[in-house]
Amino acid sequence: MSSIPPPTSITGLILAGGQSRRMGRDKALLPWEGQTLLEYTEQRLKPMVSTLVVSSNQIEQLSMLTSSPILPDEHLDQQLSAYSGPLHGVLTGLMWMQTHTPECEWLLSVAVDTPSFPLTLGDDLLATATNQNLRLVCAASKD
Repeated sequence: MSSIPPPTSITGLILAGGQSRRMGRDKALLPWEGQTLLEYTEQRLKPMVSTLVVSSNQIEQLSMLTSSPILPDEHLDQQLSAYSGPLHGVLTGLMWMQTHTPECEWLLSVAVDTPSFPLTLGDDLLATATNQNLRLVCAASKD
């Protein structure tokens, strides 16, 4: 059995982009447990990672809520639309990680609108990845 990598090898990414059509306004700014969704999610994810970044094109609005770097989607190809989904945010996070935290081996991403992720998410995913020698692990519910 392999040992689980320490949190110092993990960059955390909060996916706070998107169009928020169902929410009626930027979902990262919605109230949750006395904070905004962004603040709550950041507070919950921070103990699991060594570095934390936020993926969003709403830099002005969110910069008042966080001291973490906010990464706008980088358009790598002119064929990409202005909104190409959460995987574009993950790609932007991976590219940022290569330059700014090359010592980190893992990217742990969570969506800002799923604030009740387990407090053991990082450990659980790392244990699965390490024990099964995987490079990619995705959380799923039992249903």
